Amino acid sequence: MPDYTKTILESDRLKLIPICIEYARDMCQHFTLEVTRYMWPSAPKTLDEVSQYIESEREKMKVGKEFAMLIVSKDSSEFLGHACIHQAGSQFPELGIWLKISAQGHQYGYEALKLLYDWAKQNLKFEHLKYPVSKSNLPSRKLAEKLGGYIGDEYIKISESGNELDEVEYWIE
Repeated sequence: MPDYTKTILESDRLKLIPICIEYARDMCQHFTLEVTRYMWPSAPKTLDEVSQYIESEREKMKVGKEFAMLIVSKDSSEFLGHACIHQAGSQFPELGIWLKISAQGHQYGYEALKLLYDWAKQNLKFEHLKYPVSKSNLPSRKLAEKLGGYIGDEYIKISESGNELDEVEYWIE
């Protein structure tokens, strides 16, 4: 089983580092109601909740089930967001990403997803990557399409916070 807790990915402006407790406060502060409005998970309520999530993801990374990375500035190590590949060892892994509000609109999302996608192509065996997105989240939909994604499924699901999400699921091969 692969251990992903030592993997670091880099682009011109970003570093994707394994999720770690050192950034728990940043995650708690920036994973807000506004950030999660189109997402299944709800915003965490406590630092303890975020710390538990980090420890859980690290355990899954140690056995190759998840690929949970923090997005930080390559130059300053400033926290920008979180990107992951859920069910990394499956036939249909799922991409996920969120950026703090001040990091949105700078093309960090595409840069981070491209790093994940390129890493997945080299390190995972899959039929296609899934990227579920709310139909009304146009910036995220553009990210999927820029990576060559196409709509493979559509559904409605209820988020953790009780919101109805009308989603399209992009498939990226």
